[in-house]
Amino acid sequence: MDEAARALTRPPEALLQRLPRLADEVPWLPLGAWPTPVERLLRLGAELGLELWVKREDRCGPAYGGNKVRNLEPLLAQALRRGCRSVVVVGGVGSNQVVATAYYARELGLAAHAVVVPQPVTPNVARNVSRAAALGATIWPCPSSVLLPLTLLRAWRGAERPFLIGPGGSSVRGSLGTVAAGLELGAQVARGELPPPSRIYLPLGSSGTAAGLLVGLGLAGLRPELVAVAVVHRLLANGLRTRRLARALGREARRLGGEVPRRLPSLTVLHGFYGGGYGRVTPAGLDAQRQLLELEGLTLDTTYGAKAMAALLGHARSGALHGPVLFWHTYDGRTPALPSNLPEEKARSLLPPRVQAWLAAGPARE
Repeated sequence: MDEAARALTRPPEALLQRLPRLADEVPWLPLGAWPTPVERLLRLGAELGLELWVKREDRCGPAYGGNKVRNLEPLLAQALRRGCRSVVVVGGVGSNQVVATAYYARELGLAAHAVVVPQPVTPNVARNVSRAAALGATIWPCPSSVLLPLTLLRAWRGAERPFLIGPGGSSVRGSLGTVAAGLELGAQVARGELPPPSRIYLPLGSSGTAAGLLVGLGLAGLRPELVAVAVVHRLLANGLRTRRLARALGREARRLGGEVPRRLPSLTVLHGFYGGGYGRVTPAGLDAQRQLLELEGLTLDTTYGAKAMAALLGHARSGALHGPVLFWHTYDGRTPALPSNLPEEKARSLLPPRVQAWLAAGPARE
């Protein structure tokens, strides 16, 4: 714990240049490998008649990546600075946020407690909750969102000197990590690694990635249309909530010395690819997943990335897209390094009976 606390370091240089007071006020941990690469999707782009690119957020860490790592860098650093000994994270039972938090918390000597709610069981959902248990996370099942405050209170009381990480890590502090991602993309455009995208497609859940990109891209001087594809109910994922978080991020950025433009990139939120339930597999998502794997060798998860790619494919086939277009790839399908004495296939026995019952109910198609 002390060694991890000593590892607190300066934020990413691109972010620090734009927010000069950040280093004095916001602790940061170097968890990821930045910048994540951008690649052209030649085969799929040729099929669609479109100049198509991908931002490989799935490859941000040698052990475990995905877009959640960006938010964890400032959040876990804050936990260490406060002297916390554990983190409490909230998510779906198959949440990538839960897995990432469990993995990096363990690396830093922090205990992890995960409050999880049901979602349709796919093979990846079952793998993720087993990974979290194998990494030492204490799983607290919450059968209904109505009971979430009570379950969260129980987990909080059961944790030692806890630090709370909400769904997706999408707080103002956490989303500073994605502001850095927007600046990173701006630097890649400036270096000629890709042209300025006209549109960026990404999934929309807890709003942190979209809000952070709005501010980061604005700071970088880019003005693409951000097309955010909702993967949860519109009451939770919508333009109002995303813009509200972006405005709060903008205020924080200005407080830290940043010159955030008053007019940020445009945001379009799509609700037609949701599928009627969080984590529910959709035919369009499965088709998008298949095409990306066959043509480009990229793996999409059915909860987030496949739905965002389904929207992109639908727009391209309707003739509504003109390049260059960028897909924000948020999912890392790799298994993080697990304790050698507890293989993943045995981790399910550590899960609470209620979670085991959820998994035994039968996998949905993935």
